[in-house]
Amino acid sequence: MKRSVAGVIGIEIDDEYKWKDTLIIDEHVSSQDEKTYINCLGFIKVIYKKQIDFSDSRKMEENIWGNEKYIYDSKKEAKIYFENDKKCIIETRQEVNEWLMIMLQIMLLKFGYSLIHAAAVSNENGALLLPSWGGVGKTACVAKLVKKGYKILGDDFNIINKKGEIYGLPKKFVLYFYHRDLFPEVFKKKAPKCNSALNEFYSNIIPAVKNFLRKFPAVLAFARKHNPQSIKVSPVDIFGKEAIQSKSDLKQIIWLERGEGENVFNNIESKDIAQKATSVTLNEILTDNMSAILVMCGFGIISFNEFFVRMYEIYESAFNDKITNKLRVSKKDKVEVVADEVMKNIKF
Repeated sequence: MKRSVAGVIGIEIDDEYKWKDTLIIDEHVSSQDEKTYINCLGFIKVIYKKQIDFSDSRKMEENIWGNEKYIYDSKKEAKIYFENDKKCIIETRQEVNEWLMIMLQIMLLKFGYSLIHAAAVSNENGALLLPSWGGVGKTACVAKLVKKGYKILGDDFNIINKKGEIYGLPKKFVLYFYHRDLFPEVFKKKAPKCNSALNEFYSNIIPAVKNFLRKFPAVLAFARKHNPQSIKVSPVDIFGKEAIQSKSDLKQIIWLERGEGENVFNNIESKDIAQKATSVTLNEILTDNMSAILVMCGFGIISFNEFFVRMYEIYESAFNDKITNKLRVSKKDKVEVVADEVMKNIKF
């Protein structure tokens, strides 16, 4: 299976890989067009292997082995290396979405693009970008703005370059119990198995359960697919294909925060949003893989500047001549209030 993301990175998944149905690069976030794939700037190949050889490496950190050619993540059973400057290989025995996302970012950065953890919508005048931490209200903003005629670029991640061009990644929406009022029709058909009262309990036990299930990759993949806290629904299934936009030019960025006190909307310098967006995107992409990335930098497998510094440079350049704002909404307010405040402050 071959797919291309934004026409920039081609991803090939070999036939033996067992978890194609849960790949983050589904048909809505990638193209299966052969010509587009061939013309990509860089490539990632995922190879399923029953046994992975890392015998010539040494242990660097807990679960991380490596040398100057590759690293091996023994926890996620993935070996990562570069065949050449334009092609990365991931050998794996487990579902590989975490490392696929990381290597997609590394390959994008090589060619002047970056993932950004943000919601994005567009109209005929351009795009609105809403970077923030998870759980702040980005999905609510997208839902309400689409009802006002905007189109979806991405609810969770998008791709951006220095020119401020945004390429949409309309991944499946991850909906929790608190989204039920935003998507009543979706929740009539399917809903998370646990309500708000049970969410904290599940959040506390899931990391331990996940670590145990890593010994049984098929069971772990099943558990991820049937997470009781949330459901995953394609935006195409919710809003229709006509609501999806593949590319737009950035016009305004609103950084979203939750906090104490009154709701506050003000201007903010582009470099400050770039710093915030870099931090939140790294946090979302890397999760518990920071030590592995630093080992890769230490061995010279990837460039420290190319991974960490270039992200900030791309964001700062993209945001530089745009409308840049910060919105803080009381953490006591529902997510719908975040959307209402955003709509009141769109400037284009």
